[in-house]
Amino acid sequence: MGHPRPSRFQRAPLRGLSVVLLSARRLSCRRTRRLAHLAALAVLVTILSALKPITLDETAYHAAAAQIARAPLDPYGFVLFWLQSPLPANHSILPPVSNAWWALGLRILGDHVPAWKLWMFPFNFLFVLGLHGLLRRTCRGLETTLLWMTSLSPVFLPAFGLMLDVPSMALALTGLNLLMTPGQRGSVRRASLAGLFFGLAVQTKYSAFVLLGAGCLHTVLFGRIRRGVAAAVIASTLFLSWEVFTYVKYGESHFLHPILHGYPIHVEPWPHFIRPLFVFTGGLLALLAPLGFLGLGLPGWVSVALMASTALVYAVVGVFPEAAMPWATRFHIAETHFSLIRRLFAGLGMVLWGTILAGAVRGMAWDAAHRGWRAFRRASRRSEIFLFAWLAAEIVGYFALSPFPAARRFMGMAVVVTMILGRLACVRRGRGASAFLLPCAAVLQILLGLAYAGVDEMEARSHQRGVALAKDWIEQRDPAPSVWYTGHWGFQFYAERAGMQPIVPEHSMEKSYLDLPPASFIRAGDWLVIPDGSVSKQQVKLDGESGPLSRRTTLRIADRNHYRTLWCYHGGYAPLCRLGGPRLEVDVYRVDRDFTAGPP
Repeated sequence: MGHPRPSRFQRAPLRGLSVVLLSARRLSCRRTRRLAHLAALAVLVTILSALKPITLDETAYHAAAAQIARAPLDPYGFVLFWLQSPLPANHSILPPVSNAWWALGLRILGDHVPAWKLWMFPFNFLFVLGLHGLLRRTCRGLETTLLWMTSLSPVFLPAFGLMLDVPSMALALTGLNLLMTPGQRGSVRRASLAGLFFGLAVQTKYSAFVLLGAGCLHTVLFGRIRRGVAAAVIASTLFLSWEVFTYVKYGESHFLHPILHGYPIHVEPWPHFIRPLFVFTGGLLALLAPLGFLGLGLPGWVSVALMASTALVYAVVGVFPEAAMPWATRFHIAETHFSLIRRLFAGLGMVLWGTILAGAVRGMAWDAAHRGWRAFRRASRRSEIFLFAWLAAEIVGYFALSPFPAARRFMGMAVVVTMILGRLACVRRGRGASAFLLPCAAVLQILLGLAYAGVDEMEARSHQRGVALAKDWIEQRDPAPSVWYTGHWGFQFYAERAGMQPIVPEHSMEKSYLDLPPASFIRAGDWLVIPDGSVSKQQVKLDGESGPLSRRTTLRIADRNHYRTLWCYHGGYAPLCRLGGPRLEVDVYRVDRDFTAGPP
């Protein structure tokens, strides 16, 4: 005799349980696929960054990481030669978090540059994860497109590597996500974690203070003030703890010393930052404007015209004939051509900022006309107020915290502009030609990011090749040479690896907790390797009565690529410019008589 069949009331709990288990399984699979997708993007940007040699400030950060690896409790106990004269490391700007992680990689992986870049994968994955979380909250439905469009954009793709900017953004975006999570359950834990991430972000790069302020503003707008206060207190405690440690250890705060005593670097007056604000955003973010065009209901041909105009501008950068001026020859940049580039990029930037302003005015005007001022109490409107307030904070931080214009100053601005325009595009997503135009804009933005990264890689590799060529040329004529060099950035890193010594000019630095090296005494028969003006370097008087030299050769590194990112992208007035000659020239001198390196 068989078992009796369960009644309808008895089968109901079983059906409910099966539905719950099936839903949980589907949710788990969806989360797994999402994490796999984000991990794949992080792996991609990490591998692309590993192809580039050491460049720019990575040389200084390597010195800090090597010191931490040698003596973890004495992180600034070394002399850093990075500007005109040697400095105690505590007088430079070297926050510890990213460098400490790199130091651990040095202990584990040894002396391998690509392995160091791969070691930064956790920061890259955290950045992708944090950016995806923000885009998913504000631009649901477009988050995948915007994630790839932003991560592989000209702002971020060249920056992945060993610089401090992406690790700081990764930690700060994670803290911001934790503060923006709704609900009261676990709010204390989330606030504590957010404060921890913000504290680490600030001690990775001090510009993360802007994102900490944005997170606290969000908690005020959405009635979670206690969560914001807790996060700010924890972040401040972590920040101050490190400053107290450096004060006890070295007698001076690492953060306050450059502020109180002045950092020996030229700081541009703030009016000089106004025009680059439009030039850089136009050159780096112009292809975000179609998102705003879609939200404003403009016809598709407007987006097509903007994309065509952007392509034309970059064609002009590489093709337009040069008219070199005397002041620009040492930088291999044509002055007339450079002025034209700035005007074209500034025009694209004005279109972008006009789109942002039109979206803000249209949204507020529609709400005021249809819902009255009560509309500003709605959560969606408060989210928009938060985004525009965050954008205003980024602009203020750009003027207040930047010593000179550079592409990396626009990272936070790029994130919030993407969120604002993406939120605007979500209103009309899927209508008309948007299904075709948005992927086209994303593909063009990604191709542009890959192009910037490729040019930047060629710039970095030219420093490595310049040192190698100079070393080989000298060793063919002198089997046991004594070689001196001038230069910073990647040129310094590879010159030191090749056994060259930096020329220290005469200086009068104040007494500190470390003894600084004296001026270099260069003997007859030594060799000097001096790169051209495209490389940042100490200025030294080497000719005339104080140092008779004879130039033996000039080594030139040239290629068919007519674009340049040094200095312009990393510290100039436009994100890209035309190469007006060889990518790098290296002069090799022989010393005819002993002399001491003097100041310029």
